[in-house]
Amino acid sequence: MSESAAHEVPETKTPNINWKKNLFFIWIAQILSMAGFAAAIPFVPIHIRDTWNIRDERELGVWMAAFTFAGLLSYCIATPIWGILADRFGRKIMLLRAYYLNGLLFPCMILAVSPAWLIAVRAIVSLFTGTIAASQTLVVTSTPEEHHGFALGTLTTSVWSGNLIGLALGGGLMHFFGFKVAILTCGALYLLSGLLCHIFIRENFVPPKPCEGKKCRGAWSGLSAAIWISFFIMFCVAIARKFDEPYVPLMIEKIHGPENTELHTSWICGLTALGGIFSGILLGKLCDRYTPQRVAIPALIVSSV
Repeated sequence: MSESAAHEVPETKTPNINWKKNLFFIWIAQILSMAGFAAAIPFVPIHIRDTWNIRDERELGVWMAAFTFAGLLSYCIATPIWGILADRFGRKIMLLRAYYLNGLLFPCMILAVSPAWLIAVRAIVSLFTGTIAASQTLVVTSTPEEHHGFALGTLTTSVWSGNLIGLALGGGLMHFFGFKVAILTCGALYLLSGLLCHIFIRENFVPPKPCEGKKCRGAWSGLSAAIWISFFIMFCVAIARKFDEPYVPLMIEKIHGPENTELHTSWICGLTALGGIFSGILLGKLCDRYTPQRVAIPALIVSSV
């Protein structure tokens, strides 16, 4: 998963783990957690505008840029550290860490007394997040190799399904009850995901043995060119996705007007999530039949268009 300079990553696939059951409950937990995230975070621009009466479009855009940047920066700093700990102590505990701490910390956003404090809370929350990376690693290590494409494709649908459900739920909560109820619902869904993971998901993790000789070079030196290319592609895709994502509610409000912005945001973003569900299933099955490169290149071309 990440660099572990003094240890080998152990083989954790064992025959007594029902990989289909594991996949199912990880899938459900991810749907719930992603629904919680989507029920509140996309509507932060509306919360900032209404709570602190920031009506200037440019000023609001700057606050949203800072909010998004702070969260992503914290996530980038913390994720490699959690990856190293996952290689040493197990993947399930990392998933539990993300679910439970997010469930407790996300609702703290309602305590923010200014946009700057809201950004600070977002940065702190992001230090402990990372359910997608942790769930993907746990699925890979408990699923037979010949089913990796199907398993990861199925897991991808949980992200988009959760977004679809969360946007619909969040749009209604924001419209009728406001941001506080939406963010409390977000925390509750993360905690429920953690409970499901704690009870139903299994991992037979074997602590790694200390490496010897050349094996102590660290993970980075052993990465192939294909992995570095994948890093670069994912980096570019992430930039493209985040280029306008934080400003969707503002764009909708500018085009349609301020009335029912929450509901229109949930509908428009929900259609995007629906497309992601179908593509995740299709691409996952294709990866089991063809090489990932043959699937990724056409997918990137179509996405760019």
